Amino acid sequence: MHQPTKLPASGLTIALMVTSTSVALYLLNTTENFKKAQDMMMTSQLAFLSAASAFVLLLIASFDQIKAPLKFIYSCFLKPLGKAGDSSSQQGRLEAFYKEQAESKCSSNG
Repeated sequence: MHQPTKLPASGLTIALMVTSTSVALYLLNTTENFKKAQDMMMTSQLAFLSAASAFVLLLIASFDQIKAPLKFIYSCFLKPLGKAGDSSSQQGRLEAFYKEQAESKCSSNG
């Protein structure tokens, strides 16, 4: 019968050291990747916040120029039917729409 060979104590120690070293290197590499990922996430969050802030400042600075198109978008697509004027007929809603557009045009010119 063939018996499995046993590692001498020094061989077992070396195997244990190699295994623990490889596990330590793996964990170190994973930790470094985690730190890199955290840094990248922080950078992307700062970039997003900067872009959002710049967009808001641009909207504030050019509000007079975009006020009429925003009012038009609201009147056409977002405003519920029947909120202004004679909402009982198509003609009443159309006249209310034109009145709002005329008011917004006058206020943006003045």
